[in-house]
Amino acid sequence: QPHPILTAALARNEARQPAHLLINDAALGAAEVLYGLASVLGQDPAPSSLPLIYLRLAIHINPEFEEAKILLAGVLESLSRHEEAISIYASLPETSPQFETARFQLTLNEVELGRTDAAIEKLRQYPEKYSDRAAVALLSLADLLRTHERYEQAIPVYNKIIAGLGPIKPHHWQMIYDRGITLERAGKWPLA
Repeated sequence: QPHPILTAALARNEARQPAHLLINDAALGAAEVLYGLASVLGQDPAPSSLPLIYLRLAIHINPEFEEAKILLAGVLESLSRHEEAISIYASLPETSPQFETARFQLTLNEVELGRTDAAIEKLRQYPEKYSDRAAVALLSLADLLRTHERYEQAIPVYNKIIAGLGPIKPHHWQMIYDRGITLERAGKWPLA
C-alpha cells in the first residue's frame, strides 16, 4: 500500500490542486531542520530522549507539523511512554494523510499498556466508521486476535478479509498462511 502522504499528493494532483508547499517561510524552515535533526538522532538503535527536544521545538514552531507528531509519538513509544504516544496519535485529525497510521499505532500502544480489549474494540469499530479503510483495520484486528490466542474470534475476521480479496494472488500468501495458523491453533485441522 502506498505511503499516505504520497496517496494524498496523488489525489491533489488528480484534482488539479496546487502542490502543498512544506516550507514557505523561515519559521517553517526552522521546524523542518529541527525535524530532520530529530529524524537522524532517532535512528540510533539505543532509545534516547534527545530527539524529543527537537521534535517538541519543531511542533511548537509549526503546530500543524503532522510528520513531526508521528515521529514524536514513535520516539515516545521507544521510551515506553505509551500514554503520551497515544495522546499524540489521537490528536491527528481525520483529514490527515497520517490518520490511519496514527489510529493503528494508537491501538498498538493500548496493547503495550495491557489494554488489549480496548485495542480490539477500537479496531472492530474502525471499519464501521471508515469503510474506505476497512481492509487494513480488519487485518490488524485479525492479527491482534491471533497473537493474543483468541483464535475463534480471529477466524471469521480472516475469512471476511479473504472473501473480500476476489481472486487469490501470490502476494496474498501471508493472510492465507496466518488464517491457516489460526485454524490449526483452534483445532480445525481439515480447514487448516
